[in-house]
Amino acid sequence: MNFRSAFLGFYVLMTSFLPSFGQATSDQQPSSLVGAVDDRSVVISKSFPRDQNNPSYWLRLREEMKPAWQKNLLDFGLKHYQPTFTDDRIFLVDEKRVLVLSTEDGSKVFDQTFDHTVRTICPVGNLLFLQTGRMGLMGGKSWLIGYDLKAGKMIWEQELGKDLDTPLQSDGDSIFVFDQGAWFLRLRAFGLDGKERWAVKSKGGPSSPMLFREDRIIYEPIGLHKVVALDRKSGQEVWEFEKGWGWSDVSMRGKELLVASRWVDALNISGGVKLIALAADTGREHWFHRLPADDSLFSRELVYGFTSNDQVGILQTSRTATAYTLEDGRVVWSTKPDKGFDFVERQKLIVLGDHVLVFQANKKKALIDMLSLSDGKRTLRASFEDELISGVHVLGNRLFMTFRHGTMVALPLEAMDAQPASAGVLGKM
Repeated sequence: MNFRSAFLGFYVLMTSFLPSFGQATSDQQPSSLVGAVDDRSVVISKSFPRDQNNPSYWLRLREEMKPAWQKNLLDFGLKHYQPTFTDDRIFLVDEKRVLVLSTEDGSKVFDQTFDHTVRTICPVGNLLFLQTGRMGLMGGKSWLIGYDLKAGKMIWEQELGKDLDTPLQSDGDSIFVFDQGAWFLRLRAFGLDGKERWAVKSKGGPSSPMLFREDRIIYEPIGLHKVVALDRKSGQEVWEFEKGWGWSDVSMRGKELLVASRWVDALNISGGVKLIALAADTGREHWFHRLPADDSLFSRELVYGFTSNDQVGILQTSRTATAYTLEDGRVVWSTKPDKGFDFVERQKLIVLGDHVLVFQANKKKALIDMLSLSDGKRTLRASFEDELISGVHVLGNRLFMTFRHGTMVALPLEAMDAQPASAGVLGKM
């Protein structure tokens, strides 16, 4: 079976089980889950790869295209869910309940209801860290809890300040939490044993996942239009970089930090997008490309995400997905969503070998296109009768997709032939 035939088979397979994706009919109304899904799904890896927040893999979908498994999360009794993915588990939070599924087959491996509402979680190995909300002596407070999944018991608890509604994050050795102290916002680091290692005055919670490199913590404080780097041992600021106005995306590619950000002119009339590469250790600028933006008088083009390999980067905005050469910022190809569809917010494009997956949806339907990195031509379109939320992730040998009415699908992936040194996807042009 050749590559193109395999994709045609994939399309037939996917459309063959669309009714199970839960589109409402006259006798099946949408459940209370609709509109209650938290789209901020998170991936936490046990080890930090060369690239962070940059879903680019030398993998491909298997030729038989048969799902490894498919589950409807409503069958587990969930009304709300906020998926958090680790290398081998899927964590789902519904108010006081935490449900854990296996990434291998979707089976239930843990199910626990806690005494208080779970605001956010962060699993590390067999430990689960939870931030819960409850009333304290001086009003609303939050608590950080360490829970042993294997033993099934709480092992420690720390009182925090006011919850800032930011996710717990970890580098595998410490847990990082933002809270409101008596006088200012704080970023606090706790060891896996619950002991506080340091606390510093914070410029704001993160607007995107924290990135970790050797002795650095890198993140974007909400609303400050900056990227800052902190020392992991002390929390003290090492460098900051003014990235510009509006929505942006920060990812790690090897030793470089890639920043995609909007800019506007002094009259706030027009502008564009900046692609910037920084040294992750020092914040020093390596290169800079200024790209056009499709602004109108009443609407700005927003940056959704930037995904790259060693040669090409694909910038996704609210209106276009455009591939650029990293060397000189030259446009390779560009595409727009179909009429009546929008690109899925917060869902980064995923590079699989020499192709890229592009996701678009409306309230009733989702489209997933596979485009050639070299010329942007579509080699696959899969259509689903449900809205795709920002829960598409690659973990190990699985591609996970999550839909508005609760269906989660895991598609098997396989390694490609040995990756060329330059991954020459542009050599075909």
